[in-house]
Amino acid sequence: MMRLGDRLGYCRNGFFPTDLAGVKFFWTDRPVRRAPLLYDSGLVIIGQGRKTGYIGDRAFTYDPDHYLVLSLPMAFECETDASPDAPLLGIFIDIDVATLFELAGHVRAAAGSGDAPTLGVEPIAMQAAMREAVTRLAACLGDPEDTAVLGPGLVREVLYRALQGGHSAVLRAMIHTDSRHARIARVLRGVRADLAKKRSVEEMAADAGMSSPVFYRTFRTVMGESPLQYIKKLRLTRARSLIVHDSLQAGAAAFAVGYESPSQFSREFKAYFGVTAAEARESAYAFIRS
Repeated sequence: MMRLGDRLGYCRNGFFPTDLAGVKFFWTDRPVRRAPLLYDSGLVIIGQGRKTGYIGDRAFTYDPDHYLVLSLPMAFECETDASPDAPLLGIFIDIDVATLFELAGHVRAAAGSGDAPTLGVEPIAMQAAMREAVTRLAACLGDPEDTAVLGPGLVREVLYRALQGGHSAVLRAMIHTDSRHARIARVLRGVRADLAKKRSVEEMAADAGMSSPVFYRTFRTVMGESPLQYIKKLRLTRARSLIVHDSLQAGAAAFAVGYESPSQFSREFKAYFGVTAAEARESAYAFIRS
């Protein structure tokens, strides 16, 4: 992965696109204390370094021996171990559900019930076949011609190996299109498409085709927090991105994500990120665009 980073010419911390759609390279040469982070659904594969995630009272590590599977956009706290001499290096791969569904037909271990709600993030032990596939993908990404010809097939192999292990309840849940997990995913797509829209738990439950109590319990199980807590974190994370990367004033960013009270936004921003909106550019993980 170091060669891949050299070819991409990284000069700052963060995520960087590769020549392969749906695949990003990320790196940082500095440790980052525990702080809020939002991950999209996908596979997070670490080539060097270590990250620790925290959801409620649960902690999980992803490193060269454990990759992370996220079936939904997850908001959790994260801590990064890295240094200039040993930077954290990794690859993020979007999960194409259509490809995953097609591959599942070839993997017996992927069968079974997907309706039992499970937390939408899961660390998985790196098996030898998966490690080999990731190594070939990283090498491929270092050459534009290899990326164009071999890249799509190698991404497909990585997804196949992830399914083949049969250990990931998260991936099994993703291939059941009418599971409670899939219904939560459908609601979240609507939420992310229009963050400023006010939504009640009752309205989201109706969109998911569930009763309000069942939706609330399922959401807490899958996302690790209540629906309204999650939406608040999503709005604050998007607002921070607008402030840091798009140079919006705090009030404009607050309005764009659905806040009507600037003072409420300021309080909740400081409580969540530990800094004011004016200090956001220097906060942990501010270099990541959400």
